[in-house]
Amino acid sequence: MNSYQINRYIISCYLTFIILLFSSLGFAQQVPLASGFFTDKYLQNSAKYGISAENSLLLGIRNNVANNHANQNEQLLNLNLNHNTNGFGAGIHNINSGSFKHTSLQASYAHHLLFDNPGHMLSLGTSLSYTSENIDLKKIEGETNDPTLLDFNRRTNKLDLDLGVAYSVSDVDIQLSVNNILAKKTTYFLVNKSRLFSSVSYTIETASRLRFSPQVSYRKLLNDNDVLDLGGAVAFNPNFQLFALYHSNQNITTGMNLNIKKFKFNFAYLKGTSGIQRNTAECLEFALGYRW
Repeated sequence: MNSYQINRYIISCYLTFIILLFSSLGFAQQVPLASGFFTDKYLQNSAKYGISAENSLLLGIRNNVANNHANQNEQLLNLNLNHNTNGFGAGIHNINSGSFKHTSLQASYAHHLLFDNPGHMLSLGTSLSYTSENIDLKKIEGETNDPTLLDFNRRTNKLDLDLGVAYSVSDVDIQLSVNNILAKKTTYFLVNKSRLFSSVSYTIETASRLRFSPQVSYRKLLNDNDVLDLGGAVAFNPNFQLFALYHSNQNITTGMNLNIKKFKFNFAYLKGTSGIQRNTAECLEFALGYRW
């Protein structure tokens, strides 16, 4: 069996496994960090690690800015490395919502298969995560010795698995990732990923060098309604980009990406409607990246 046949066999097995998982998925209210849609796609799909020749370190922060009893905030630190046709990643993601805390450690690997036709590339990725969730009893108003609270904090930490695939043809990018594969509906109280993420984007360059990138994404969530994301980005030059997304759960995300030498900055604002204000009303997001 030659290398071409081996690659075809590996690809077939991998895609078959993802399709079987997709057919059996059922998944909490969450909105991924905005940079995961455009500049840091590996945050939603492990197949995107190492997709660029650059290595990068990303620090992301998101906080509610409106008076909100949930007082939700998020922080992440992520490392993205490239080595030839391989990508490696490591990260930590922390979510605090009221008295609840969710912390996840993740290690990722991706392999990128280049084809004879220029611009064609297939990427396969996987991530292994280790997650803990607990309740800060100091923030509880009432009986802190309630058996339900104590049992929640006694739960064992969880190992989980993500699989991702991406295919790019010139200016078209197609993605599919299946995340938290081992989780059941009651596994996590807070989640930082879609159970299923798929997207299609297309980049159009005008005569004036403006680059438009419309994008459609579909996310299947854990314990919530599925979400369709419609929007895109416009890049005025390689260092400045504006983006906007409308989410079918009646959220709107707007923001900008800015590159200054080896640093990149991402600013985003998310506005939710009254029906979902408990967790997502008026969030500000900031991400700082360093590339080398």
